Amino acid sequence: MCMILASRRVSANEGAVLGFVTKEVPDTDLAASTVRWCKEILKASSMSIRASKDAVMREPSPKAAKTEQSGYPACAAWRASEDARE
Repeated sequence: MCMILASRRVSANEGAVLGFVTKEVPDTDLAASTVRWCKEILKASSMSIRASKDAVMREPSPKAAKTEQSGYPACAAWRASEDARE
C-alpha cells in the first residue's frame, strides 16, 4: 500500500520479485509479446478470466475470505450462466 500511496517507481526486476511483473521484453518485442499473452489468456473460459480479474482487483481482507465468493459479480454471473449448468 505504501508503494501505491507514495507513487514509488520500481524497476522491472523489483516488480518481478514483488510478483506484478510477468516478463520484461525489449520495446521492439512488446507488440508480439502482448499478442502471445493475449492468446494464452484467451485459452481460458471467459467466465474464469472475468472471475480471476474480479478477485485480483478487489481488496483482500480476512472478512472477504470468510464470506464465500458471493460478493464477486463474476461469480454471480457464472452461477447464472450456461457454464454453471453443465
